[in-house]
Amino acid sequence: MGRAAAWSSFGSIVMRLGSFSVGIVAARLIAPDQFGVFAVALTVHAIIINVSDLGVSAYIVRHRGKLDAVGPTVTSIAMISAALLAGGMALVAPWLSRELGSVEAVDPVRVLSLTVLLAGISSVPSAVLTREFRQDKRFLADLLNFLSSTGILLALALTGGGALALAWSRVAGQAVSTVVLFAASPERFRPGFDRAVGSKVVTFGVPLIASSFLGFLIGNVDYIVVGRLLGAEPLGFYYLAYNAGSWPYIILSPIVASIAVAAFSRVRHDRAQFADRMSTSMAALLAIGIPANALIVALAHPLVGAIYGSRWAPAAAPLAWTAIYGALRLPADLLTNVTIAEGKTRGLLVLQLVYLAVLTPVTVWGVHVWGAVGAGVAHVIAIAGILLPGFLIILARTTGFGLRRLLAAAARPLAASLVAATAAHLVADRVGGVWPSLLAGGSVGVLIYLVLVASWGRRLATAARALWTSVEEPEPEPTSQELVGAHA
Repeated sequence: MGRAAAWSSFGSIVMRLGSFSVGIVAARLIAPDQFGVFAVALTVHAIIINVSDLGVSAYIVRHRGKLDAVGPTVTSIAMISAALLAGGMALVAPWLSRELGSVEAVDPVRVLSLTVLLAGISSVPSAVLTREFRQDKRFLADLLNFLSSTGILLALALTGGGALALAWSRVAGQAVSTVVLFAASPERFRPGFDRAVGSKVVTFGVPLIASSFLGFLIGNVDYIVVGRLLGAEPLGFYYLAYNAGSWPYIILSPIVASIAVAAFSRVRHDRAQFADRMSTSMAALLAIGIPANALIVALAHPLVGAIYGSRWAPAAAPLAWTAIYGALRLPADLLTNVTIAEGKTRGLLVLQLVYLAVLTPVTVWGVHVWGAVGAGVAHVIAIAGILLPGFLIILARTTGFGLRRLLAAAARPLAASLVAATAAHLVADRVGGVWPSLLAGGSVGVLIYLVLVASWGRRLATAARALWTSVEEPEPEPTSQELVGAHA
């Protein structure tokens, strides 16, 4: 299990770093309006993919006993549901694309429907590998997916493929991944059907689909609103800003997901130790995440210009807000995993519903008032005003980790980050050229932050080492991404 967790974290980080790098290259080759078209297509794709296998993957992973009795049925359900949904996605592509603000997205949506079909076909062997803790094989499939999709993307983008280049690259990667997963799976099943098994699978899967779709809405309401109200090009700028503001989260979230349950499993019934362990973990997470996001805010303009090019300059304004949101996502991610580990899933569901109910109208209001920047503002308002307080209310009574401990964990890195980010911004403003501004401001900011937290950081590192050496691995639990959702 430890080897599987290590492979899972390593693979997730490598793939995210690779996607980040390819995203930079793609932004240099593809116009902002085409990125917006693809964002619309990807949103439609996410709507369908969230329900495409009817929860059979999770059913296989959690099934007790041999798979021979259920394998044929779940294979049939996965294939049939994926085929129907892929066909439906292609048919309704014109309507969905129009409703989401880009009629140009019709062809990319239809191309992406092929990935829904392929994902359904490969969902069973993928789940079998997860069940057998063969994350190394999963990583191989993901790696070959990434390499093949990157090759196709670059080849098509260089010839002016635009949004279709992005769409076809996803299809190519998914096709390669499907072949690898089938080859690597220790068990393969012919389609078949047992009514009793089918009933169990559907009963198990429907609540998961509902939760997954709720997570999709939370993760994509901003894309939907920006695309519908502003159109493809502003959505393209926002799409880039959101992803750039999520860089620290992208790196840190798989680590949080893989260790959160293990870190707290041994002290679940000791409130004082649990709260202390939470405080140390939260402080360690924020000590890295807050300064990283603060520097993104401070250096948004030179960062966009240097990394993505001058034509992406309008993305800098929303980036400042999406980076603030990215910093707030880090404690929310840890609190989500702890809430799941504590079995507070009903409270989590209620909180998700309230969060969505607030986030949606605030996003509409924000976009009407400030354009794409307003979507970032809405995220900050909703997560700071609803999600984080909600988690603390759920957890404070049973774990002892409440607002006071969260503020204590965040105080030092937040104060030091504000000073460092201010200095970085002032230095960058006085240096000519985007690359010199970015490098000079970033260097000053990092140096000042490290000086300000040096003694505190040494004490924190000692406490963190003591914490992790006492961790004992538990059974795997769902991660926050499975229940809360992420952007398409």
